[in-house]
Amino acid sequence: MSAELGPNPPPESFLKTRSTLQAALASVGAIERSGSAARTTRARHGRPDPLAWCWSLAVELRERGEQTEAVITRRCFASRLFTLRPEVIDGYVELGLSEGLLRRGYLMGQALLSAGEGLR
Repeated sequence: MSAELGPNPPPESFLKTRSTLQAALASVGAIERSGSAARTTRARHGRPDPLAWCWSLAVELRERGEQTEAVITRRCFASRLFTLRPEVIDGYVELGLSEGLLRRGYLMGQALLSAGEGLR
């Protein structure tokens, strides 16, 4: 964050930005905060709403085009934000397929994902 704020940001600016960022990440389950004055913050494996995660992946796939399933599901923004475990990702993908948000195809035995018809 310090690098993004530039050299010598005012202390109030840094604290407010950090606080806002931490509050946003905590509200979506990416980090956990505890305490009041001296907060303890730790990263954890998040559990976002499965359909929201699939929608985010589908939007990314719509912009990028068809991608290898094994790669895109681990490198997409939603997976990086929540540091999901592979078995959770697999379950979310199956849900996205059943809801029409994602579409799976195969090329030379390799699973590919693209945005489904259910994405509007």
